[in-house]
Amino acid sequence: MLSLRRNYSSTVHFTTRSLLSVSIILFLASSCASVPRQSGITTVISRQIDGFVPQWQELCAGLALSSGKIKYPRLEFWALRVNLADENLEVIVNEADENSRTEGLPSVTVSGFAAQYGCIAAMNAGPFSPVSDKIGEGRILTGVFVSNGKLVSLPNSRYSALLFYNDGRAAVAPQHENIDFAGVRHAVGGFYTILENGVLVERGSANKTKRHEPRHPRSAAGVSAKGFTLYLLVIDGRRLGSIGATERETGRLLLALGAENGILMDGGGSSALALDINNSGTARIINRPVHGGIAGNERAVATCLGIRPASGFTCAPRPPVGLHTLRVSVLPPLVGGGAAFTSPASGFYIRSALAACRPSLGAEQRSGR
Repeated sequence: MLSLRRNYSSTVHFTTRSLLSVSIILFLASSCASVPRQSGITTVISRQIDGFVPQWQELCAGLALSSGKIKYPRLEFWALRVNLADENLEVIVNEADENSRTEGLPSVTVSGFAAQYGCIAAMNAGPFSPVSDKIGEGRILTGVFVSNGKLVSLPNSRYSALLFYNDGRAAVAPQHENIDFAGVRHAVGGFYTILENGVLVERGSANKTKRHEPRHPRSAAGVSAKGFTLYLLVIDGRRLGSIGATERETGRLLLALGAENGILMDGGGSSALALDINNSGTARIINRPVHGGIAGNERAVATCLGIRPASGFTCAPRPPVGLHTLRVSVLPPLVGGGAAFTSPASGFYIRSALAACRPSLGAEQRSGR
């Protein structure tokens, strides 16, 4: 009887460890499979921010998309790269009239803005008040706003702004009383500069430390060193799958995307990115905004940034560029590529089907309305 018990215990122990080993392999293998979140969108999964390498999916000439997921901390985000030198695309903002300076702009959702102006992509922009999801309400802008060369809202010296010049360049600049609007076609005030000349900008606060920075959904914009490449970034937050980013983490992601300078735009429940992925004529929200504590509920914002085809140009959709990718940093590489797993229970040395996953080692990286 004692011998039977020992054999039974040994068998159960062996089987449990074997099942655990197989489960781990199946989990890792499934992580490399295509798990479409949106039709035609490729998502790169990285263990940590500093290990993230964007894979740009060209949507049309001059416009590309990168989608990512970070495991530690849990973040999901979407980014656009816009070639401002491409004459077939144009950056637009809300139109304004003579009453906008005193009465504010009528509120609009990002998806509504995209539909109204025929955009293939659009993102929320500057901060404002009051906050609601009611469309058509007057919104008072916080900071500078220039629309087609017309100054609509005055600068706020606390913050920075994203400027678009007539020659196609973009720049991040501080808002101050003597700001030069010569040659500026559009300007949208945001919050703080978070990336300057490729270096993260440290902004101290009495209630904030590097270890206890507040996390929120974030919208941000970055520009290249010469100013002819624009990066638009939206990071989800306030949900289990994406807990929201700090200012530093947002800056680090802009840096990873390729930006040299970056600015924090309005965030929290305002953060939304609309995209016409398949050139259907309708741009839809691809992230998950959370306004009023309701997931998927769009806030009616004041200003937006839009990308649309220039007159006479059609942005033809490009085919998907690949499957979702997991960058594995826990398995040893095999000679010739792939990944290996050794089961101590069975003694089997298993060459998994993870050769499609490229192992890579990663290292660990204001508006919260």
